[in-house]
Amino acid sequence: MLTERASGILLHPTSFPTRFGIGDLGPRAHEFLDWLDAAGQRYWQVLPLCPADPGGSPYQSASSFAGHPLLVSPEFLMEDGLLTDSDLAEAALPEIEFAPRVDFGLAADRKRKLLEIAAQRFRELPSSHFLHDALHTFVEEHRDWLEPHAQFMAASEANHGISWRDWTITAQPMPPAIPPQLSTRFASHLVFQFFFFRQWQRLRDRARQLGIHIIGDIPIYVSHDSADVWANRSLFQLDERGVSTRVAGVPPDYFAATGQLWMNPLYDWDAMERDGFGWWIRRLKASLQLVDLVRLDHFRGFEAYWSVPAGETTAMNGEWVPGPRDKLLQALRDGVAAHAQPVPEPGDSLPPL
Repeated sequence: MLTERASGILLHPTSFPTRFGIGDLGPRAHEFLDWLDAAGQRYWQVLPLCPADPGGSPYQSASSFAGHPLLVSPEFLMEDGLLTDSDLAEAALPEIEFAPRVDFGLAADRKRKLLEIAAQRFRELPSSHFLHDALHTFVEEHRDWLEPHAQFMAASEANHGISWRDWTITAQPMPPAIPPQLSTRFASHLVFQFFFFRQWQRLRDRARQLGIHIIGDIPIYVSHDSADVWANRSLFQLDERGVSTRVAGVPPDYFAATGQLWMNPLYDWDAMERDGFGWWIRRLKASLQLVDLVRLDHFRGFEAYWSVPAGETTAMNGEWVPGPRDKLLQALRDGVAAHAQPVPEPGDSLPPL
């Protein structure tokens, strides 16, 4: 795909101006695609689209597979008959439509109320409604990551957001098991993801019509407090209590005298290899269902990664450990469509592909 000279723009959907305090996948996103086309641009690069942490960072996400519910457009939910003009007017914040920064706390409060209203109205639709059929198809297609994500989110809410290691109300990821008290929230999170993916597909279809390619972004690591780790503990460097034994970071350099301590749990690459790197194959496939090309963040970490003992306050006492290298890359080549094209992070010191 990257065979001809072309240009594009990097812009995350949260940057679009809306009445709800945060950009989304609605009318302004479609206007942006039209503007790209008129300007002769052929690429739109986005940062991660997964749920962000309370501070707005997608690099400590509750799921590396899920979409961020705050990116769901209330206007398009209204088109589906799930919200009304008065719902939108009550949640709108026109005075911050063009604010220079997103107030994630304020935006989350307004958007989540709308999402809950829409999810409740969705449940009240007749079983014969076409949206129920569309939801069923969506769940069947994405079940491998979707159900663990919805389980994790429902249990996390029931336990007031504390670490999954300390949950008193819990769920079982494999095979899936949901306590009755979590069933409604579980269903809501399935619907939130359905809203996101339905709207994103609409946006991507428009991009394809215009000949605009979307470049996605995959962070190399995931958050400890995530469905990824909770449902796949054997694939990470954890002890028997689920505590990280080693954590991610980068060593000291000109920009950070003590290095960068990211605190993400490290992968158990031996366990990943025994599983045929299945989790990574599924992750890349899921991303390529949303975008045309994928940027692999911190690509250098696949060749060798900085491993820091858990409990350190800086990254200074870490060490370089060999990564999966060509074994992972070959598994991704074999397991993902041949036309898939990873885009390494600029500035990384890369091994030959």
